[in-house]
Amino acid sequence: MFSMGISGIMKFLSGQFLFAQIVFMTVLGFVSGTFFPDIAQNFHIFSDCFLKLISMISAPLIFCVLVQGIAGAGNLRTIGRLGVKALSYFEIMTSIALGFGLLAAVIFQPGTGLTLPIQQSAQTPPVAGKTLNGGFASFLLHLIPLNPIDAFGRNDILQVVVFAMIFGCAMVLAGKEAEPVVRFVNSLGSILFQIMGFIIRLAPLGVFGATSYTIGHYGLFSIIPLLKFLIIYFI
Repeated sequence: MFSMGISGIMKFLSGQFLFAQIVFMTVLGFVSGTFFPDIAQNFHIFSDCFLKLISMISAPLIFCVLVQGIAGAGNLRTIGRLGVKALSYFEIMTSIALGFGLLAAVIFQPGTGLTLPIQQSAQTPPVAGKTLNGGFASFLLHLIPLNPIDAFGRNDILQVVVFAMIFGCAMVLAGKEAEPVVRFVNSLGSILFQIMGFIIRLAPLGVFGATSYTIGHYGLFSIIPLLKFLIIYFI
């Protein structure tokens, strides 16, 4: 019976019960932030590490996925047709989602009552700054990376996407000569998805750290606007 209990705990800690783990760690974050606020504020390291891990894997993973998709299309005409359809679908669905989001924000006002301190170091994001200062021309120039390593090093997703599209199209035109590179990118993509699986298993710790810090630092009632936002999001 003891061995069954141990096996049940190990099974719960595996990736099979990720949602249950997130719920459990959220409740644990509520408890720690409410009753041990001074200690709970130090737990933000868990959420910071989780977000950095996601940021670490995002650029190479996006690159591999885009290159695989373009290489799998077979020819540039098919790629162009699929690209237009995907872009049109993205623009339409994004506009609809933004409309619903704005409507829900105006009606329910989920952020009412939540006051967060203004950070002194807050700056305008580089892409937004270029668009505001130099217009569309500067934004267009910003899409082209100085070099691929620089784009990956700064984790500039837009530049990574542009380079991935150029790289994938060049692979299609290269034909059989690019097959070793195609196999390498496929293998690299599989490895990166495995790494993403490892990172996702740490999501409960990230949720615990974020919940503990938020309640411990801003108080229990600060979570009410966030809960309202989550309810509206799921509705």
